[in-house]
Amino acid sequence: PKNIFILGSARFDNYATNKDKHISMFDFKYILLLENFINHRIENVIKKLDEIITNNKNLHDTKVIYRPHPNGKDFNFIDVNKYKNVILDPQVETNYNNLNRNLVANLDYYPSLLNNAEMIIAAPTSMIIESMIFYKKTIVLGYPGKNFFNFKNFLKYNLHLHDLEKVPILKINENLNNLEKQMEELNKINLDAKIFEKVDNMRNYYLSDKKRYNKELLDAVNLILY
Repeated sequence: PKNIFILGSARFDNYATNKDKHISMFDFKYILLLENFINHRIENVIKKLDEIITNNKNLHDTKVIYRPHPNGKDFNFIDVNKYKNVILDPQVETNYNNLNRNLVANLDYYPSLLNNAEMIIAAPTSMIIESMIFYKKTIVLGYPGKNFFNFKNFLKYNLHLHDLEKVPILKINENLNNLEKQMEELNKINLDAKIFEKVDNMRNYYLSDKKRYNKELLDAVNLILY
């Protein structure tokens, strides 16, 4: 253990320093739907969210921004135009329908996208951890499926996503029929200093952000060499 050093991730340094993270790229409220690379019945989620927004008067001015995984393995593309309240994330739109999997996401894009969402609904993905950086109320899709490689098993067997249910602003959805109820329960949570502290403590199980990544790395190198 004395030879193991927690470094964090250089990827996340930009989230703390980004100057535009409080400026939304959209002129409407939105729920951000994040896909992971297996696309396990994600269109069912899109359909359900579209129905919820249509039928819930409190959400009539809200849209769903669907962000496919830039390196997804599923080529069953979803035509979001057939849904009234859903739009494709413009940043991946060019690459989505032409089988181009060479898109490298610009990390400057994520802070605003995450920070200005009303809520995040996510397949099991590392961006769940990123949503916690901005204290976003989040629902993680954890429903089962016929194939072994489904969202429930993804959460069960991927160690970097264990214990997510302990985060006070996060819920695991195992049945889409409960999605609207979980959204309403999250909306009732008051984000205060105690909640922020709990989220920080949980997030630091996955991501050490006590110091900048380059400082962590330099300290580790100095301890090893000197």
